[in-house]
Amino acid sequence: LLLLFLTSSSSSSSSSSRSRSSSRRRRRRRRRRRRRRRRRRRRRRRRRRRRRRRRRRRRRRRRRRRRRRRRRRRRRRRRRGFSGAT
Repeated sequence: LLLLFLTSSSSSSSSSSRSRSSSRRRRRRRRRRRRRRRRRRRRRRRRRRRRRRRRRRRRRRRRRRRRRRRRRRRRRRRRRGFSGAT
């Protein structure tokens, strides 16, 4: 649920930033490619990090069942998600 909410909020913010910077891109064609690449890379990095976290959770769950560190790290991840959404 948190991931869906974050992706929807990020897409809406990116669409608004696109419309604002579209006029700037038309004036400066050379900076178009650089800005687009940077924004695309940031989005891809965020998505990759989320996917990697899911994979790490599955692998570390088996180890954490014996230890009680699960709860502590889950809370930290939730806080990071909320900070990213704001």
